[in-house]
Amino acid sequence: MHHASSISFFLQLADKNEIGCGGVHCNIGFRLERMFKRTDVVEFCKDVICKDLMNNEVWKEQVEPVFEKHGLTCRMDEDKCEMILETTNADEDIIHKARHAVYALSSGLSSGWVEPILLEQIYCDMMTLKERHTMSEEQLLSNYDQFIDILNLHDIPTKWHCHVLYFEKRIIVVATSFEAAGSLRTLVNLCVRGTHSFEDYVERLEREMEGNHKESIAKNLPLFKSVLLMEKINK
Repeated sequence: MHHASSISFFLQLADKNEIGCGGVHCNIGFRLERMFKRTDVVEFCKDVICKDLMNNEVWKEQVEPVFEKHGLTCRMDEDKCEMILETTNADEDIIHKARHAVYALSSGLSSGWVEPILLEQIYCDMMTLKERHTMSEEQLLSNYDQFIDILNLHDIPTKWHCHVLYFEKRIIVVATSFEAAGSLRTLVNLCVRGTHSFEDYVERLEREMEGNHKESIAKNLPLFKSVLLMEKINK
């Protein structure tokens, strides 16, 4: 499994990143074309994407109308393995959420996540792991593997009410609260760098999540569980 080190997290809108897709290396690129409308092109692997979405009728019935309700257009080019998000005159907030919804789709999640992400009933984040020059690739991969093992050992996804997908050099998370998604990003950064105690920071982050996190859980957890259940049934 390839992961990445020194951990600078950023959403690549120009360069292409190599990620692993079920043993297959795929180029997932995000490029922004600025003319009369802004367009994000997200490349995907057919081995990873939800199989239902490869059906053109399903895409047109379950994906396109959801984006259209928010003044956006999202098309799929199956031949090029691309999802094309046209943001037109939408405001920056909905564009940000729409990009994350497309990242979720390109990572294998089903169409059921799109509307809750756009409505901020479920929070999505993508973390790209970027190597730093002071760490070897072997150390990075070791840290990342250990991080995944520890995360599962402590059952963090269940405790924080989130669903996590791991790829070679990125992580996708969908969560019931902004605080949980943000805390996972912080935890990934600290632990893969290998400079901080996992246990110390879990406790600290959980304390920091008090309040708003609990309110979001109370409000969003039933929907999150429902979408996640359908995700598992359709796999």
